[in-house]
Amino acid sequence: MGLFDVVKPQVCEIGKIKIGGKGDERKSQSGGTYRMPAKYDHFVITSLNRNQAGDFIRDDELMKSLVADGWGDPDGKLRRIPISLLSNDIEDVMQAAWVWYEGKKVAARSDGVTLTKFFNGKEWLKVPEEVEWKPEYAELRDSKGSPRFKLHTIFNCVISVRQAHWGGVYKFRSTSRITASQLAGSLLEIKQLTCGVLRGMPLRLVMRPMQVAPEGKPTTVYVLHTELIGDDLIAIQDMALNRAKVELANAKSMNLAQLEYRKLVRSPGVEDEQEAAEIADEFHPESQPDVAGETVTADGEVVATSTPKAADPLLVGLGVVSETKVAATPAVEPAKAVASQQPDKPVVVDGEPEPETVQGEIPDSLFGSDGDQREAIK
Repeated sequence: MGLFDVVKPQVCEIGKIKIGGKGDERKSQSGGTYRMPAKYDHFVITSLNRNQAGDFIRDDELMKSLVADGWGDPDGKLRRIPISLLSNDIEDVMQAAWVWYEGKKVAARSDGVTLTKFFNGKEWLKVPEEVEWKPEYAELRDSKGSPRFKLHTIFNCVISVRQAHWGGVYKFRSTSRITASQLAGSLLEIKQLTCGVLRGMPLRLVMRPMQVAPEGKPTTVYVLHTELIGDDLIAIQDMALNRAKVELANAKSMNLAQLEYRKLVRSPGVEDEQEAAEIADEFHPESQPDVAGETVTADGEVVATSTPKAADPLLVGLGVVSETKVAATPAVEPAKAVASQQPDKPVVVDGEPEPETVQGEIPDSLFGSDGDQREAIK
């Protein structure tokens, strides 16, 4: 018996990179309290320690050192961070999954191929069920106009300061589809410039504002991408070539190390209950049963969370609520439907206009096979 027969290794997370968090405390409809997500226009780096309010404590010493090294903007805030990656494989440093939260728990998750269900619309399953994932599931939404599934992305990196912590990673999480696409796309572009080398290359994580105008109402969201640092591309490519030669000379041991590292990386949606509850509060506020109004998630996603006038048609089809509560209405685009309830505010999901609701019937494969579990999306 060896060490790893009894010890389960995991990636050492030493802090978080955030562009949002929990805001002021408010009263819920049931008389309790909750904290709405707040978005930032800059990076905040935290440790994993918490204050009395339960928030992660800001690593002010690290942020001040980055500003002192010239990474801060004129207002003293960080919108660029120097980083290094621990693998040349993008899937080792960036993971993504479609995740549905019901309340504070993960109801279902998908890797884009298989959908694993923990909740069938009526009850939590003792044994998870697996079905084939279909792209249209990503556009399913409730009667509030909020998506059932969100694309959760986790990005792992080392912050390259003078005393960098090479034994662990900082994690950034987002539900922005634009950020997910641009992070992955920028890493692919960098690999083309560096002959496939990412590990150890001088990179920076960049946050920038993007103007979007859903329903003709302009609003600002913040998206992320990576950049290669350097004035001389030829010199950078020489550096990458030298690194590639070293890795080639030690290919066997490095490949084994990469396979072991890949086993340690967790995808979104497999967190423990405490972490899942925190993620639900920060990125899925609309899934909480007694939160009303409109809110902005921690990475700038504007979602409607008003109490619906009609029962959720998905839950009606599951028999969770009475069908008599639902008034017959013609089909309408969800963004327009929500906008009509909130006429002065834009409806933005993940920094981009709401995609159209999928028309047709809710597939039995998502919620079960009972004949009474079908209902057309209005």
